[in-house]
Amino acid sequence: DVLALNTGERRSLDSLFMQIAHKENVELIFPDQVWVLVDSKNEQCWSNRHPRQWIRFFPQLMAIQPATDAMFQSLAVTSNPDCQAYPIDSIKWCVGLFLWKGLPSPQAAQQQSYQLKNWPNFTNLPHHPKHMSLTNHLVRHPRKIDELMEDTELSREFIQNFINACMAIDLLHENPSRIVNVQRDKRGGYNPLRALLSRLGVTA
Repeated sequence: DVLALNTGERRSLDSLFMQIAHKENVELIFPDQVWVLVDSKNEQCWSNRHPRQWIRFFPQLMAIQPATDAMFQSLAVTSNPDCQAYPIDSIKWCVGLFLWKGLPSPQAAQQQSYQLKNWPNFTNLPHHPKHMSLTNHLVRHPRKIDELMEDTELSREFIQNFINACMAIDLLHENPSRIVNVQRDKRGGYNPLRALLSRLGVTA
């Protein structure tokens, strides 16, 4: 599961979340010469590690410091295979995944159920394999946390962290309503055959 942050780390991430919102450019320093540069103004970030690896070292964040425009200009004109640009959603997602430690983010707390607008682009998002299962449930129809816990057997904290990350990059519908009553089998899971037959007006 996603590692918990101590109070100091959480304060740092809360500050980072606000800095990105205010279009400030920052550099994140991690152990083992790992770094991430956040170009909030141009909505991208640079790193010497692919975002898929960030989930492993993000809890070890050591420092956040200002980054200058000159640093990004240098990166843009320098061909460096060890440093690549990625969408700013990669860093927003990471902050959402770790900041609230299993509690609802302020945005997520305003909703009772959740539904994804579309699949996250996991190519550039740090993710756990179990995030795929959650996505599969959340793209179909609105779900409550308790329902997701029942269907996936994942912890409330793990699911909430995923919801927070999706909310951070605007992947969730606002207060979705349960329009279609999707039938669930006796195990509490989603039955695609029953759902299809239901749409065709056939009782399974």
